[in-house]
Amino acid sequence: MADNIINKSLLIEIQCFGNYIFWYDLFRYNSLYWEANEHFQKKGFRNRYQVLGAQGVLTLSVPIIGGRENKEVIREIKINNAKNWQRDHWRTLVSCYNKSPFFYHYCDGIKPLYQKTYNWLWDFDLECFEKIATFLKFNPDTHLTRSFEKLATDVYYDLRGTLTTGTRLQVIQQPYFQTFGDTFQKNICILDILFNLGNQTTAYLTN
Repeated sequence: MADNIINKSLLIEIQCFGNYIFWYDLFRYNSLYWEANEHFQKKGFRNRYQVLGAQGVLTLSVPIIGGRENKEVIREIKINNAKNWQRDHWRTLVSCYNKSPFFYHYCDGIKPLYQKTYNWLWDFDLECFEKIATFLKFNPDTHLTRSFEKLATDVYYDLRGTLTTGTRLQVIQQPYFQTFGDTFQKNICILDILFNLGNQTTAYLTN
């Protein structure tokens, strides 16, 4: 864990795998509250994640019933499994990372996420988080919110709605080796860090 642990609870929406700044923040709080009662927001990473391929940064989206205009409570958002998104996402990950240093060290643990049928976006996101947390040996004190509060109390550090696709390039991040490109791509999916840094990922996030 990082030395600069903050004595508050982090309040944040659940994300699909999560990007660099998402995990950087998680490691710095002594407890975590998932916002379980918000309505779906289309500009964040609740059903999308970004990876790096030969053509640059790619955004992978989990299709949801009702599309981007869906305003259901996050735990009631259903995945549209009529589209073979899991096959397509896994093929993209293999194409992007099969030559990265640690892909084959972790792929057997991640591939089942693309083989199991998920009906609810929340369940998929939560299992993605738990899988990555296991790899990173990260075991936070985790809770769900009981109701939606627009203004959080002082016991929380509220990051809800701040980690959007439009803020990716604003992050300050130490470069690491990436499989593709000459320009370091900031704040993309934790899988990019994991497949390239392996067991050094936790140290990278906490330094």
